[in-house]
Amino acid sequence: MSNIDARRFFVHVSSQPRAIALVPTHALSDPNGTFLSLRIRRTHPADPVRVELTVEKISSTLQHYSPLDIDAVFGCAGILDYQGDTFVFLVTRCQLVCDLAALNPRQDKPVFRVVQVLALSLTDSIFDSQAVQRMPGAMYDDVTQGEMDIYGVTNPCAQMASFLANGAFYFSPAFDITRTMQSQQLSAIAADDPRVNDPDAKFQWNSKLLQVFADFRLLMCGTRARQQFDAAGYVVSLIQGAVESLQLPQSIGAASQGQQTGIACYLISRTSSMRSGMRFLTRGVDDEGGVANEVETELVLTTPSLTLSHVQVRGSVPAFWTQEGLQLGTHKVRITRSVKATLP
Repeated sequence: MSNIDARRFFVHVSSQPRAIALVPTHALSDPNGTFLSLRIRRTHPADPVRVELTVEKISSTLQHYSPLDIDAVFGCAGILDYQGDTFVFLVTRCQLVCDLAALNPRQDKPVFRVVQVLALSLTDSIFDSQAVQRMPGAMYDDVTQGEMDIYGVTNPCAQMASFLANGAFYFSPAFDITRTMQSQQLSAIAADDPRVNDPDAKFQWNSKLLQVFADFRLLMCGTRARQQFDAAGYVVSLIQGAVESLQLPQSIGAASQGQQTGIACYLISRTSSMRSGMRFLTRGVDDEGGVANEVETELVLTTPSLTLSHVQVRGSVPAFWTQEGLQLGTHKVRITRSVKATLP
């Protein structure tokens, strides 16, 4: 079974109490199969919201859930508390961009572009219906697709879901595209570190949305449990940028001698999430050390015997400054803090 198939999930829901389950598509036929359950735990209504994650056996507890009438999803892109409710963002549609299999021929490493995200409530079933299944002839047909369900109720997280599905976000269920090849090789040396497989929060645009999953994983007992949770692929780590691939044919001379000398080229650009904003409105550095419009671009070349990686980083001048004006030639650079404040 390829990783493209193995990393998809059926969505099941429970009403008493409300819970959402992500069930791996291949696990339904496995007598020892497990699934991930998400629910709200609160002793009193005034208590802070706490999202509880549990890994449960299909044979024991899935009978208490009902399947949601949507296609299998590609994982969870995050959890957000908003307007007195808690929403789970699920990647429902994506487009295959390339396969980084040349980096490890024994395993598929597909990279996808997100094209549709669904926001489900952890407290109410009113948003379970897909927006595309609105009632025909309803009075709100002029509403942007995705803002209302068949009952005409606005989903508070519709704009957030649309943002995540704007075509600029990518993920891989089997490869950490938030980190460079060098970073991953260095991390492999410290394989017993529970954070070793954590994505780079600088380039993981949904790191805050996934904090519940990060905390859950860190509290697991033993490296093996964490590795199994990672391998299940419940979590979708998103980068904003671009991913491209190119396969160069092997040379004629090598082909005549039966040698495999094909070269695979991968270009991965990652936009930093630390200080984002429009180019002429966001400049310089912030107090956390993030610079505006920072992009890390990695070129990876692979042959049957070698893997080469070259990384370039660009960004705004790391000083405290602004640039007023919108038209070319009218921009005025203004230093907002002293040189001493800019020093590391």
